[in-house]
Amino acid sequence: MKRRIISGPAMPAPPGQGRTRDVVLYVEDEASNRQVIHLWLNADFEVLFAQNDVEACDLVKAHHHRISCVLMDIQLQGSLLSGIQLTRLFRGKSLDRPLPPYAQDLPSLHAPIIFLTAYGESFSDGELETAGGNRIFSKPVNFGQLNLALAQAALTKTLGKFARS
Repeated sequence: MKRRIISGPAMPAPPGQGRTRDVVLYVEDEASNRQVIHLWLNADFEVLFAQNDVEACDLVKAHHHRISCVLMDIQLQGSLLSGIQLTRLFRGKSLDRPLPPYAQDLPSLHAPIIFLTAYGESFSDGELETAGGNRIFSKPVNFGQLNLALAQAALTKTLGKFARS
């Protein structure tokens, strides 16, 4: 039986789990990659899925205060903005071009942004870092390393809340 992953709002927590889970935004145009992430992360994280730049901007506007990490594909088929351009916008940086209406007035994200891409060798670490990315993982993703990076992001967010208390 195939599971269908719907982009947009987060999927509910599995029954019996009343705890608050950290929110991960995954921006990915390919349904199969969204399904894999869902299977690997849904037990531990509330995962928001965006399959294009419009959905990503809408989710950031609605949930920016809750997002503890962003997983970002670089090449987004059917989107005006690439993952690198979205990352720049999420970091409050400008682009050298006019923005589409849906990408205007985005709140800045302070959560880590991790690039997940099959084309990592096409971009320099400096270019991705300048855009505002924190890490890059090549596809197929090593989920042990990704889980560690997500745990570090969640811990950083928790410690930040603790320090502000």
